Amino acid sequence: TITGKKPFGGSLQKIVHSKLVEDLVQPSQLNPSIPEDLDGLIQRMVSRRLDWRLKKVSDVWRQLEIGSSGSVVSVSFLPVFVGRKEELKYFDEMMNRLPESHILWVVGDMGMGKTQFLNRCRTKGLMKGLSVKELSCGELYKLLEKGEFPGEPIILLVDEPERVETLPVTLKQNIATIRHNPLIILITSEKKPEETPELSDITTFLSLSPLNKKEIRDICDRNFPKLKNRDALISFITERTNGIPLLINQTLRYLSDERIIGRKGEEWVFKEEEARNIPFSPDIKELLKFQVENLSQDERNLLRMCSVFINRIPLSFLQGLRIKNPYSIIESLVIKRLLVKNEGIIQFSNKWIQELLYQSLKKEEKKRIYKEIIKGERITEPEVLYPLQIEL
Repeated sequence: TITGKKPFGGSLQKIVHSKLVEDLVQPSQLNPSIPEDLDGLIQRMVSRRLDWRLKKVSDVWRQLEIGSSGSVVSVSFLPVFVGRKEELKYFDEMMNRLPESHILWVVGDMGMGKTQFLNRCRTKGLMKGLSVKELSCGELYKLLEKGEFPGEPIILLVDEPERVETLPVTLKQNIATIRHNPLIILITSEKKPEETPELSDITTFLSLSPLNKKEIRDICDRNFPKLKNRDALISFITERTNGIPLLINQTLRYLSDERIIGRKGEEWVFKEEEARNIPFSPDIKELLKFQVENLSQDERNLLRMCSVFINRIPLSFLQGLRIKNPYSIIESLVIKRLLVKNEGIIQFSNKWIQELLYQSLKKEEKKRIYKEIIKGERITEPEVLYPLQIEL
């Protein structure tokens, strides 16, 4: 009734194929009288991209609130898969090289988007007409042990197995089966496992890195296409997420739920001042705590004591810490992306982690830090001294 035409035509087989590989024609191209907002809403309701499609009736109702005038209304945020072009290109090359067997090991910290990447590879395999199976570590072992493969190319997916350290042994024990069958084995894990020399010629390790500003901009543009002060939102997200996809998604969803990002008439708005004063949500706090809890005791202690410095961490302060090799620890934290070093200036890479750690300091710890700061008048910045003086 919207356009007067069916979305796809032909035989049942052709319709099923079209649903998998073709995008619907934009409704307004068939019926120019369709309003822009309704046009966009329909596209999100029927999109074959799961990360873009509206999944719940409540999401549709929230989008329909755009008709409200004068006030800012809440909007739904949907996670979007962006980036990973080189990694996906490599996976395409592996599929093109079948029946040659290959093992692809995708490594990344928690929240780096390993499962999203695996799902995208699953979709690519299915669209190419290949058989795809998702297995546990035990199921993969049993399948390789039996060695009963149909002879047709198959993709085996193992997403963050519980006993990842045993997987190289399983692969080594089944070298003949892996080499003599048209397999792609895709495994994801947080840490890179021990390499198996016997399979090194057919094994590739890919490490997922944080998203950059351009990729964060893509996520924002797809969800909030007419956003005022877009650059301010991108800076806010970059400063508080380290480019970690899961944390980016949680933060944007939280800002949308709290109407820090909302819809006003034809435009989206980002309330920058309110955003800077908003506390992190429980979900975001758990993600931040996880990053900190994975550090060594010395790394955590150093970060906690340095959390009083909002803009930069003075090197003179590190000299007075009761921690062995503070400069080596700083280098380690830079590698782990908890700190950044630029032209000799060291600062937190994530403002929310700095706030979380500062909140964890006890009053006695703050007094000891304050005494160390004023000792010898090495540090005089008011943005450091004043908040501590007020609090103590």
